[in-house]
Amino acid sequence: MSKVLRKLNRSVIKDPVKARDFNRLNIFFACEQCSYFQPQDGKCNLGFPNEVHKMDAQLKQYYMSGSFAFCRYSELD
Repeated sequence: MSKVLRKLNRSVIKDPVKARDFNRLNIFFACEQCSYFQPQDGKCNLGFPNEVHKMDAQLKQYYMSGSFAFCRYSELD
């Protein structure tokens, strides 16, 4: 398979989260909660594209499918 086709087939991994856990636990799931987030320009200090990891996009994704696209590099203060 060519490199171009592999890139097109890649997608963000979404992990299911039970509604009970979402409501009871303090889950960190958005860029705005991460130490690497730059609030002045809305970008990631590590240089990762973060549009799918921002709060609004994450909540929309969760309410539609019950899953989050957790960033594997998130760092909490």
